[in-house]
Amino acid sequence: RDKTQLADTESRLALRKTGLLQMEVDIQKAQAVKPPVATLKHKLTPLGREISGKELHFRLLNNRVAFLPIEELIQRLRPQILQHRDRLIRNGIQRGEIGPVVGFHMEYVLEARRLSAMEELRQGMSVAITLSSWKLVAEPDLETESGYEAVKDHGDFLRRLRDADAETTITFWVYPDSYALYRELQEFAHRENFTVAARPLPFGIPITGAPEGSRSTGQ
Repeated sequence: RDKTQLADTESRLALRKTGLLQMEVDIQKAQAVKPPVATLKHKLTPLGREISGKELHFRLLNNRVAFLPIEELIQRLRPQILQHRDRLIRNGIQRGEIGPVVGFHMEYVLEARRLSAMEELRQGMSVAITLSSWKLVAEPDLETESGYEAVKDHGDFLRRLRDADAETTITFWVYPDSYALYRELQEFAHRENFTVAARPLPFGIPITGAPEGSRSTGQ
């Protein structure tokens, strides 16, 4: 009986040793495997500065981008101001629209204001004509691009960035459904060494401007 009990005890001990060895092997394997590391991407927000130079404007709506021809439409408006100057001075105000240019037309308000004697001496004119407000309206056939299309070689967005000089600020007018697209195009423009500005807009609010409006802030 003693021999049988001893053999049984030795058998159980051998099994436990085998189990212990297996546990040591498993521990060594686990230590050899590097745990997965989650990389947290953090982008420092640069200090903003008020934009005073050239701007290239884009609308982001329905998660698609479209060029805003603000400067081009204002340039078309200037000859009309000279042509109708006398009537504008008589009436004091003129409303109209101009365009379309690349899918947008501009509704505008011009105002004529008589200058004081001191202002007349400084500026050499008796009446100042100003573009008091404007609004961009999209045409039904406006062509837009997805983020993927915008940064390809044939993309209108990329072409306009390549045609711009290094001092140009890229300004995005962003509606609530297009913030992801804004981040994508913002990062792309930063990689191209452009300053970027954003103007968030609620749904239903048009793209407008006025002399007393705020300037863009770029990063």
